[in-house]
Amino acid sequence: MKKTILAAVIVLAVCAAAFGQGGVSLQNQENATFYYTVDPKELAGLSAGSPLLASRIAGFFAVRDGVTFSALAPNATVKLDGLADGSHLLVGFFAVQDLSQYPVRVITLQADSSVGDRFYAIFASPALLSIAKDSGHIASFAHAGGEGNEGDQEGAITAGAAAQQAPAETAPSGLQQIARFSTGFTPAFFTREKQGDFKVLPISESRAWALTGTRIQSVSGSLADSVLKISISIEGGFAERVSYFLYVFGTRSPGKNNQFTLELQPRAEGSRAVCLLWQKGIRMPMLVGSVTATDHTVEVDTTAGNFPPSLLSGLGPAATVDLTAGWFDRGLGTWEEFYYTTFSMGDITVTR
Repeated sequence: MKKTILAAVIVLAVCAAAFGQGGVSLQNQENATFYYTVDPKELAGLSAGSPLLASRIAGFFAVRDGVTFSALAPNATVKLDGLADGSHLLVGFFAVQDLSQYPVRVITLQADSSVGDRFYAIFASPALLSIAKDSGHIASFAHAGGEGNEGDQEGAITAGAAAQQAPAETAPSGLQQIARFSTGFTPAFFTREKQGDFKVLPISESRAWALTGTRIQSVSGSLADSVLKISISIEGGFAERVSYFLYVFGTRSPGKNNQFTLELQPRAEGSRAVCLLWQKGIRMPMLVGSVTATDHTVEVDTTAGNFPPSLLSGLGPAATVDLTAGWFDRGLGTWEEFYYTTFSMGDITVTR
């Protein structure tokens, strides 16, 4: 009797353990190989609902090195073990032999050990975007229907985060240059929003990209005795309809939103520049810091005392910032926004 009870306990324990492990299963529903990666570090903190999704993904695929893709054959199934409970970002593409553009899929996976396996059927449509098969990461899959041969052509898209590091001496006095952008820099995609209708579009459809104030030349900064300075230099000067956004993240984990947003308006009231603090769940922004603007540069000077303490509690040395430029068309009531780069607060020179 004791042996029977012990055996039953062992069986139940094994079942419970198997149930508790959980997992995610993927099934390729297409006749082309699906190449994928989960939670790439280059996209940490990005969610499938992010307004910067297309631009960040385009930039991710524009770089050739550093990412390993797993292959899922046509109609095959794979179980992804070892995923922690929570949201995970699946990024992949279908290597369709007869196409010059490979469809890219970005999907949020949910892992939950309390409910066991979750099943995801992977289709090529709806694709987030299409990438030329000889571009960046995809180039090595460009031949023989994605057999992994090395492509040798230059990428056909422009990275959204194509910032280049520049010497500190080119920054405004006392500031460290974080990133600079060539005159030929062009993002692959931009976002347009009108009355809640949000779209990710190719840059060729932008009405504002060529207008005054959208072209950022460089971003610089310093942190001294808890005083933070951020300076943005612009090609061609400013316009009243242009803002520059700094989306601040305490951590870059999947599914996490940015903690707050700073909006720099160089021509908010004629020649007066302001910095607005936007917080989640609060409709109206608040003015923060001291802002100065010249013909080509806007700089915000602020301290921790300008922010609600709760906003800063999650920030630390791992904090990062997304930089964008936005243009408001009053006549059409639309916002167009252009992603430039993501930088770490650790990139800012600290002096005491």
